[in-house]
Amino acid sequence: MVVYKTFYLFFSVFYSGYHSVYCLTPLFSLLSASNIPHHISVMLFYTQGLRLFMLQEKFVLVIDDSAIIQQTTKLILQKCDFTANRIHTSTNASDAMKMCQAHCYDIIFIDFNLGFGSTGLQLLERLHQSQIIKHEPLIFIITADDSKPVFMGFSEYEPNDYLVKPLRIEVLHQRLAANFKQHQLNKNVFAAFKSDGIQGARKALQQATTQSAFQHAITALCKSLVNSTPPDTLTSKTDVPNNVIPTAISLLRSFTQKHDYLPAQLYLAELYLSQQQYAEAKEIIEPLRGQYPNHLLIIEFSARLALCRGDITQTYQYWAQAHSMSQSNLERLFGMIWLELTLHPTAELLRHLREAANHLPNSIWDNKHYYCLLAWGLLQQNPLNKPISIERMWCKFTQQKGITIIDRPFVFVLQAWQAAKSGNTFIAYRYLQRIEPNEQTQTSFEFHAVLFNTYQLLGMTKPMLMAFTQLENLITSEARLTHQRIKQAWINTIESSLSNETHEYQHALALYKQQTGDVAGQSIFALWPDNRFDTTLARCLVEILCEGQLNVSHSQREIIMEARWVFESQHAIPTWYQDLKSQYSILHTPVELMTTKGLGHTITC
Repeated sequence: MVVYKTFYLFFSVFYSGYHSVYCLTPLFSLLSASNIPHHISVMLFYTQGLRLFMLQEKFVLVIDDSAIIQQTTKLILQKCDFTANRIHTSTNASDAMKMCQAHCYDIIFIDFNLGFGSTGLQLLERLHQSQIIKHEPLIFIITADDSKPVFMGFSEYEPNDYLVKPLRIEVLHQRLAANFKQHQLNKNVFAAFKSDGIQGARKALQQATTQSAFQHAITALCKSLVNSTPPDTLTSKTDVPNNVIPTAISLLRSFTQKHDYLPAQLYLAELYLSQQQYAEAKEIIEPLRGQYPNHLLIIEFSARLALCRGDITQTYQYWAQAHSMSQSNLERLFGMIWLELTLHPTAELLRHLREAANHLPNSIWDNKHYYCLLAWGLLQQNPLNKPISIERMWCKFTQQKGITIIDRPFVFVLQAWQAAKSGNTFIAYRYLQRIEPNEQTQTSFEFHAVLFNTYQLLGMTKPMLMAFTQLENLITSEARLTHQRIKQAWINTIESSLSNETHEYQHALALYKQQTGDVAGQSIFALWPDNRFDTTLARCLVEILCEGQLNVSHSQREIIMEARWVFESQHAIPTWYQDLKSQYSILHTPVELMTTKGLGHTITC
């Protein structure tokens, strides 16, 4: 009686997973003719159903930070007919990534809370981005937290199913049977399509026992077409067959005209966006938004569509709505931060920066570029009269004990920006000179964005134009299309304000070559605010000053100090400047001492 009650409790659990529940009525009618008790019959159905999928040959990875739960899950899986030596375990995301690279797992169980390091959600994002799971294993999320935000976060990466702790063998049997049956149907349909085209797929689809299974298999077929790259259709290792996406679009368009199946409609909209067919995508998304106003993926697609059409305000509004439902999507969050920093200022920036800082460590986004962006954003929110210790902020963000050699250029450019924003031009210039580019900075759009803005604040036209050119080059390597569009929109807004070397610049140099003395000097003074710390102009000013041909007003004295600072701040002071300094007393007093007395602060870095 106790056994019967256990089975009854199992089948009282409402199954509301992503995949369909299969109709068991025909089986029940057969079983009722025998003397087998009803509840045991159902249990036997799932057990025998699982055996059809040869579980002994399947490789399984269980990712959980608790060794006890790992072993318990392993025992439950063995009772489900899995082979013990094919069940592997991992305690953290880092080891799990290495194991997934070394083995081709058929099933992966991921715990949401993995203790120190990446969460299960961050691991799933990393697995998707790295394409390690391109072979499409079954992904099960195991969590004790069945709250809406957790499920919303995972739903954006479409795992196969969710299991709520404590894990029960009966529930696991049911979910495995349902998912394996759908998984096998999907594989059969795809294989049939590859060998015999549409006719082959239609024949394989006859295996579907429910409409839901049929609909899911069609959508999975189109995804497999796009994601797979058969060697016989490729001209290079990275090519996607030219006809694959149009074929998938044609199949989905025909299918969705007869079947109101949301996953297929969303995937068709995604393919339209990828092909820049915005009108077709809009025809799908807008009606769906009316039907499902709070559907996370529909809102996300609405934001992407608005961004493709250049509507920044609407893009931000949709993203803000999606973010209120799921705060764990860092691609969306950093997209919002980029908009808030450059194109769409809002009062929410500080809150979003803090959220990103909490989610960034141990995620796939955990790199110097995004720490640089966060720090830049926080500096913009900070009062100018209260400078921040950037080293301390950087270490807090990165969870490091100190600044590394790789970190230094990022820290120096942020320190230069903060000094320039506060009007401390001498300090800003020294920090800029200390920057030694490395592989990370050369490929970082965020680093060059801060550098460009620093040059802009200082009025350093030539370096600013060089930084802008680098930004244009880097934007083509941005892997995420949404971020690429935002960055391109920002570049477009600042491009019109840029100018190359002016006629006045060339005229001033011509006057200097003609040895016109004060006339040339005054021309250079007029150019200086837009060409601050320009090496050529600075040398002209210093030489005219030493020749005693320059009349310097009180307001022009700081320009002279800045011109001298171009050379005195260098680690190796140029020989020509040292020669002038030994000959002319006007250069004897170091600019650093003059600046300290005149501006009331030191410039020691």
